[in-house]
Amino acid sequence: MADYSASKAALSAWLDAVRLETRTVGVQVLDVRFGYLDTEFADRAVEGIAPPLPAGGDVNQAVRAVADALESGAELVRPGPDGRSVVHQRARYPAPVRPSAPEDTGRSPP
Repeated sequence: MADYSASKAALSAWLDAVRLETRTVGVQVLDVRFGYLDTEFADRAVEGIAPPLPAGGDVNQAVRAVADALESGAELVRPGPDGRSVVHQRARYPAPVRPSAPEDTGRSPP
């Protein structure tokens, strides 16, 4: 479980870095962290009987949350306390100010 959790934390940090690096070119980065969703996939064990699982979240609600997040420019979709997917806006970093090119005065530099 530690390896899985560490890989998710690393992915989240990487997504934050990509978001910062691409903010000036209009790339939207969305970090989606679904909880357990009721896809009925768990009911189809490859072998034997699938273990009992708690009720999963609604797939359609999760998809709507992702669509809402993309439309609003949000940065994170994660499970809320009730298991429903929740859209989060994070603190935004201002776009970096690029220095303008020096004016062409027709004179050569000193």
